[in-house]
Amino acid sequence: MNLLTLLKISLIAFLSIVFSACGGGGGGEESKDLPPPPKIAGIWSGTWEGIDSVFGPAAGAWEARISQQENEVKGPMIFGGDIDCAEGSMTGTADGETEVVSGQVFRVPCPASDWIFTAFNQEENSAGGTWEKAGLSRGSFEGQRIATFTGPHISYVYPPGGRAGAWLTIVGERLKMDPAIDSLMLGENGTSLVPVTISDSLITLRLPGNITTPEQLFLTTADGEALSPRYHNTEVTHPNTGFSQDIPLQALNPLPTGLAVSVNGRRTFVANRGDGTVSMINTEM
Repeated sequence: MNLLTLLKISLIAFLSIVFSACGGGGGGEESKDLPPPPKIAGIWSGTWEGIDSVFGPAAGAWEARISQQENEVKGPMIFGGDIDCAEGSMTGTADGETEVVSGQVFRVPCPASDWIFTAFNQEENSAGGTWEKAGLSRGSFEGQRIATFTGPHISYVYPPGGRAGAWLTIVGERLKMDPAIDSLMLGENGTSLVPVTISDSLITLRLPGNITTPEQLFLTTADGEALSPRYHNTEVTHPNTGFSQDIPLQALNPLPTGLAVSVNGRRTFVANRGDGTVSMINTEM
């Protein structure tokens, strides 16, 4: 065997190894395309609840404007209810293989919270999951996509509750609608609502007499569908007066001089001029 023949054999063996490693020889395993990540971009609204290590049971509402670039999600968030640091932001990832969306919520100067969508339904635009502030508090949340970034968006409805005959103002973005072909209903496939005035940011109307149960508002136009962030309360009542909890007055009178009630009525805060403190009363105790 001469030198030229030996070099040819060595070159053939080398190329065989290279192509086999790259899959060119048919012996390699073909790469699999990863499934697309869940699409959660849009405007979301929902509720949260949990146990705080200091205050005990806590609950409230949340809203988020979530943008998405492939599997990365982020956006500003706002919280209501039994919570400090109401404004914040979220970041996370959407995993196409597990269909799990998870990340963190930052509310400076409060500690960050971990969150995870454990139940995400892309077709119904709904999600549920858990959250945890390590060593401090944990709980669950649920929500739904109430609008897209290109379609109508209902920011809020004022007042949040009212019986038949009450006037409502719907505030939002891209609300312009044609009553002849578009629809505005109290509840999905529920009672039709007839606008009195319509603009891109405001709709006013009067509730008809056939409303019964609390429902969300559904606005459908050629650009898409929008839901109100909260249910409209059609069973409005007045609060009862009564004794809930007292603040003991010690030798030094704190001189309570100011009173504030949380949006959901679960907490009352009293400003004390005498010692510069703020007392919190749990109205559900």
